Amino acid sequence: MSGYEIQEKHHSIVFNILTLSAKFINHSDRTNSVHLHGSYSRAPFDGWADDVTEVGQYKDYYYPNAQNARTLWYHDHAIEHTAENAYMGQAGFYIMHDEQELAIPGLPQGDYDIPMALTSKRYNNDGSLWSPEKNGEDKNLFGDIVHVNGQPWPYFKVEPRKYRLRFLNAAISRSWELYFESAAKAKIPMKVRPYSFVASAPSLVPVRITTSETLF
Repeated sequence: MSGYEIQEKHHSIVFNILTLSAKFINHSDRTNSVHLHGSYSRAPFDGWADDVTEVGQYKDYYYPNAQNARTLWYHDHAIEHTAENAYMGQAGFYIMHDEQELAIPGLPQGDYDIPMALTSKRYNNDGSLWSPEKNGEDKNLFGDIVHVNGQPWPYFKVEPRKYRLRFLNAAISRSWELYFESAAKAKIPMKVRPYSFVASAPSLVPVRITTSETLF
């Protein structure tokens, strides 16, 4: 690995580096194939469905990290159980920065740049995670418990300042409509608040967009 910095925060991986070499060791009970979604990885390290690592084996992955600043994500891509593995948690952010992005005035960084992976899951009566595989579900899965970064119905205490929020739809079937509401007060109903849309998955947008909802 060469370059500047590697960080782990909020169940994500953040890079300000040139090249990453990562060793994946399969400790699970089934084959795995790590795919970095949105990266122009070379074919041997792309993690296509049939390029599996067997249980107890390992594979070295090399990522060039030469693209511009962007929000990528990684997930298991093994044939026949990609969705099950992602549902069980084998997915997360892979964030890349560059000098141009870090130099933008007023763009929140560091602790104020928050990745938020959204999923929906089901639980059994004993509190264990409901398994689509064990229950014969192979079409879709609309869980009734929302998770953010692996936590069900989380609470995040913020400061009175601007934040950058990066949203990832890591759910199996569910889509999302996201918006912000001001807190309701006596005789004053909640009100949807506008916010700025500054980037999509591949890059920053050329012009900041003001909106009141995001569908994805």
